[in-house]
Amino acid sequence: MWEISVNNQITAVLYSLILGAVLAVFYDIIRALRKSGFDSFIAVFLCDIFFFAVSAVAVFIFLVGVTNGEVRGYVIISCAAGFIIYRLTVSKAVFYVFYKSFGFLSFVIRWISSLFYRLLQLCAIPLRSVAKRLKRSVKHIFAALKKLLKNIRDMLYTVVDKRDLEYDADEQG
Repeated sequence: MWEISVNNQITAVLYSLILGAVLAVFYDIIRALRKSGFDSFIAVFLCDIFFFAVSAVAVFIFLVGVTNGEVRGYVIISCAAGFIIYRLTVSKAVFYVFYKSFGFLSFVIRWISSLFYRLLQLCAIPLRSVAKRLKRSVKHIFAALKKLLKNIRDMLYTVVDKRDLEYDADEQG
C-alpha cells in the first residue's frame, strides 16, 4: 500500500475542494443552457449524462494523479464540500453571467438567421424566373432530342412495303 504524508493529504484536500468548485461551475453552465432554452426532455437527459460522465472522468483522473488511484474518503468528501461551498456562495452570480451570455448569444443567432431568411426571400423571386426559363429551355431541348431520335429510328427501321413481303414469300415457296 502506498503511504501518503500529511502534506500530501492537505494538498489533496485543497485540490479536491477546487475540483468540486470547477465541477459546480460546469454544472452552472449546463443550468444556464437549460434556462436559456435547451429544456426539452432529451436535452436535459443528454446534458445530465454528459455532466456525470465528465465529472466521473475528472474525479478518476484526479484520484490517479493525487492518490495513485486509491479512493480516499476525505478526497471525495472535500470534493463534495467544494461543490457545496461554491453553490452556496458564488453560484448565483456566475449563473447569472452565463445565463445572460447564453441569452445574448441566442439573440444574436436568431437575428443572423432572420437576416439570412430575409435575404433568401429577396433572392427567391429572381430565382423563380430563372427556374421557369430553365424549365422552358429543358423542355425545348427534350422536344428536339425526341424529334431527332424519332428521325433516327425511322432511318434504321424503315417501313416495309407489303408488296416486298409478298415477293419474298413467292421466292421462298
